[in-house]
Amino acid sequence: MDPEPDAAVVRATGRRSAAGDQVMPGGGTDLTFTFEATGAGRTEIVLMHCTYAGTCDTGDGTPAPAPTGERVTYRVTVR
Repeated sequence: MDPEPDAAVVRATGRRSAAGDQVMPGGGTDLTFTFEATGAGRTEIVLMHCTYAGTCDTGDGTPAPAPTGERVTYRVTVR
């Protein structure tokens, strides 16, 4: 995830992938990302939704240019 959310507000605690009962090429997968509040404040959690494996990575760890993936931003407020 880039940019990372403000660690003083939230921190990533895990990621889980579940493909369901049958794994088939092109089949769907459920991804669950877990975050924990670390303090009061506001931050953003930015994720990239990639339709094909590797389409959002240029190979050196940096995101590939659009339109290979959809950038999804979650604004988080912890009170």
